[in-house]
Amino acid sequence: PGSRELMRLVLATNHGSSRYHGLQAQWRRRLAGGIQAQAAYAWSHSIDNSSSDSLLHLAGAGLDSARDRGSSDFDVRHSMTAAFTYVTPRRRVIGLPADLLGGWSVDGIFRARTGFPVNVVGEEFTLGLNFANAFRPNLVQGVPVWLEDAGAPGGRVLNRAAFSMPLKGTQGNLGRGAIVGFGMHQVDVAFRRDIRLTERQRLQFRAEGFNLLNHP
Repeated sequence: PGSRELMRLVLATNHGSSRYHGLQAQWRRRLAGGIQAQAAYAWSHSIDNSSSDSLLHLAGAGLDSARDRGSSDFDVRHSMTAAFTYVTPRRRVIGLPADLLGGWSVDGIFRARTGFPVNVVGEEFTLGLNFANAFRPNLVQGVPVWLEDAGAPGGRVLNRAAFSMPLKGTQGNLGRGAIVGFGMHQVDVAFRRDIRLTERQRLQFRAEGFNLLNHP
């Protein structure tokens, strides 16, 4: 008497859905004058109501699974890659053999993309369980989501004042993945030289620099 146990039912369903739209373009320049180049660009939008098959999604009172439909966690709207190779010609210079100056190669790759979505949640644990969609806050109108901060990685931080908690157990008006995080861009460069030792053997000298401009 006086004690009562709480029983909850967990039901697994196949209600997950996803959709992908994309456009790809590519440009190539065949090797001419020692230069070869290629560039590729992709615009895409991946939309789903869950980006994982191993998470629990809370579907209790005040929660509607349709409101979880939004950009996938791995969605990248714009992505670009460009690469080039330049081979120095073998020219004779007074006092120096042609093979010493010619045959050097410079390879470069430039990559850039927009950021992944950021999913802001105010409460993520209920009864000791981790839920992917519980609970997002309200977005305060007229308040900037990002604040400039020179000391933070990327130079900005999320503004806590831009969010407010809804009533307990209810979903806020902020959509899933509605905020876009930091993009990235970097340049990788390599210098190389192939030296033929025999018909079947060769020696390669190579020096590489990744993220040459040191962008975070």
